[in-house]
Amino acid sequence: MAGTRVVAVTQGPSGLIREVASLLQRQGLDYVEVDSADQVPAVLRADNANAVLIYSAPGKRTARALIEALRANRDDVPVIVLVDRTDMDEFHELMCAGAYDYFEIGEGAQVVAAALRWAAHASAVPPRSFSTHGPTGGDPRQTAACAAL
Repeated sequence: MAGTRVVAVTQGPSGLIREVASLLQRQGLDYVEVDSADQVPAVLRADNANAVLIYSAPGKRTARALIEALRANRDDVPVIVLVDRTDMDEFHELMCAGAYDYFEIGEGAQVVAAALRWAAHASAVPPRSFSTHGPTGGDPRQTAACAAL
């Protein structure tokens, strides 16, 4: 996976994010940390990143705002969201907005690192050819469900 780079927003549970970073680096993936979601679009414009990891703090809309900003500029970059606890309304909102995947922190660094590796790999495939994830997965029923939210 040479040339694979993950951008992580370090706002949030830095212990888990750093553990994920360590795993990714041991597995040969480049890893770039930024301090805020606002920095991600600029990093993606300047760098060939393949995936983004962001923590969604309770009551904040940082992950949703980042996903919307990325979809406006680079629809092909998968965004994986970490949360403290699953909130099904938030899950549906973020997945319909375009999140690639959504994990509770308790699922652990191994699971998140594996998802990031897969997302980074999938982003190297031509856009929309990995449509089993993302806003609607190409399924008209999912499209209708997202529109109804």
